[in-house]
Amino acid sequence: MVPAPRLLIYVAFLVPLGLLPAIDPSLIPATTILVLLALVPILTDGIISRQCLNSIRTEIPTIIRLSCGRSGEIPVTINRQGTTPRKISVGLDLPPSIVTKKEIIQLAIDRDQEGLFFKLPVTATQRGRFLLSLIMIATPSRLGFWEMRQSRTLSIEIRVYPDLKAERKTMAALFLPKYAMGIHSRRQVGQGREFEKLREYQPGDSLDMIHWKATAKRHLPMSKVYQVERVQEVYVVIDSARLSGQPLHGTAGEQRLETFIKAALVMGMATRNQGDLFGLLTFSHKVDTFLRAKGGKTHFNGCRDHLYMLEAQSVTPDFRELTVFIRQRLKKRALLVIMTSLDDPILAEELVKSLELITRHHLVMVMVMEPTTAKPLFSDEQVTNLDDIRRKLIGHMQDQALRTIEQELRHRGVTLIRANNANLSLQMVQQYMSVKARQIL
Repeated sequence: MVPAPRLLIYVAFLVPLGLLPAIDPSLIPATTILVLLALVPILTDGIISRQCLNSIRTEIPTIIRLSCGRSGEIPVTINRQGTTPRKISVGLDLPPSIVTKKEIIQLAIDRDQEGLFFKLPVTATQRGRFLLSLIMIATPSRLGFWEMRQSRTLSIEIRVYPDLKAERKTMAALFLPKYAMGIHSRRQVGQGREFEKLREYQPGDSLDMIHWKATAKRHLPMSKVYQVERVQEVYVVIDSARLSGQPLHGTAGEQRLETFIKAALVMGMATRNQGDLFGLLTFSHKVDTFLRAKGGKTHFNGCRDHLYMLEAQSVTPDFRELTVFIRQRLKKRALLVIMTSLDDPILAEELVKSLELITRHHLVMVMVMEPTTAKPLFSDEQVTNLDDIRRKLIGHMQDQALRTIEQELRHRGVTLIRANNANLSLQMVQQYMSVKARQIL
């Protein structure tokens, strides 16, 4: 129980009554009786209103899904048993990363209304998993002298996912639910790699199309007919080690890992709409998460639930452990898109050596975040002071280091994609669509 404003005003009127004995000591008995009589409604109000909140029931979904940086809502249902109370104040003990403009909601329930439903507007400022563990309820007492308050424990999980609204707008045409369709119709190159059927030999068929065993069995030239692959496996491999926790080049807040996660989700949507199978693999000093490639919305939601809790770890990535795991677990040829950071020359050399284990069995692409300063020395002549010269020399060295890594990877059949924060998702989807069009998987 907390004193209400009415109680403070009521007590303020009783103060002069308590000063009467100081003027005339003979009024002490009468004043004492009057003060006790004045306290009766206050005490009575507190006693009869003590259990009034027990008839209030609150219901909140056990799982609440929000998008980082976008406004969302937390639905709350208030159920009332009996006729009182009719005025209720509700407040939620939100995590620091979940902000709201209305910390306390004032509700008025009609006499014939058993419950009330409202949505608390909130905004999530950070991706991840958070717990809502406390709800506070308050209502005035029956006579208004007290405010009855009660806190109740909750077990509500708030899942904050990355916001993909900007990526959806940028690549809206790439998410058409049609095979091999994007901004323009994509022509398939070649005859395909997937065996379809046997047919009789026709003039013009090449020797590699002849099925020699079937020809010998039937005593008739037979040719193999191939079709374009409709279902392919695509895996996104995310590095969550120490370098992924560093901020993006040119920014002070968002980590590289955040961009990796957004790009992975965009890739998952693109593969699902193109009819392919999408898989997920995250690693640091060991393989942390492995979801085998599947299709459908349920599998995509499962990948999303694994990604929203992914955090950068202060460990060194083990690329050898990653490639051994892939070699042992992935038997079918697949497209592997590895998103990592190669700022450390030692790690870059280790990646190049480790990829030799899987390049013969899978199609591998490596995507790195390119520094905004990584440019050839004489590509820009805007130099005004010594700091500009120093900065351009550093950018030239970064560009040369990436070019060296790109050349070494090309010799091993690996494509290095240098992207920035603005076009990482776009370049990844474009490379994927190019692979499908060229049938190189």
